[in-house]
Amino acid sequence: KSNGQSNLMTSHYSSVNSFVTRVYYSATLVYLHVVLSGAFPNLPEIRHAVAQSIDAFKALPAPELVNNLIWPLCITGCMAMENEQDFFKEFSAFGNQNDGKVGASKARVIMEECWRLRKLKPDSGNFDWRAAMKSLAFEILLV
Repeated sequence: KSNGQSNLMTSHYSSVNSFVTRVYYSATLVYLHVVLSGAFPNLPEIRHAVAQSIDAFKALPAPELVNNLIWPLCITGCMAMENEQDFFKEFSAFGNQNDGKVGASKARVIMEECWRLRKLKPDSGNFDWRAAMKSLAFEILLV
């Protein structure tokens, strides 16, 4: 490889890394707010962090990167308001069903279970990814 090609590849990976870092950063904010305040998606700090996450997911140079972003997808998606849920359903569809990992399809099942549980008791603050995984009897690591 020429030095120019090497620099181009390094620049490309550095750029992708910054997008992925942004996704994880915003999902971490969602996680922290839920741990500190409870699973109340309508709280302003959670609303803001979810909106940041959606923007970060939309900015990814390739939506197929979702295969490497299962944790942030699931954490953020579980705290999505009803008007944001379609975004997470559609975005999870970019995942590879046959990659042998937990995958975006499993994250989608967890998100949808969380949304279902929340509809049953919308003001309880008890329904996050942990509750959804428990309800589904999933004992998986979201990686």
